[in-house]
Amino acid sequence: FLSFPSINFWDGLIMLRLKCLLMTAKVFHIWWLMCSNLIRIS
Repeated sequence: FLSFPSINFWDGLIMLRLKCLLMTAKVFHIWWLMCSNLIRIS
C-alpha cells in the first residue's frame, strides 16, 4: 500500500499546524500580558 507515507505526511502537516498555533498562542499571550501591564501602569 502507498497509504502509509501519505498518512505520515498528513500527520506531519497536522503537527506543523499545531506547533504554529502553539507559537502564535504563546506570542499573543505574552503580548496580552504586556498590554495589560501597560494599562495597569497608566
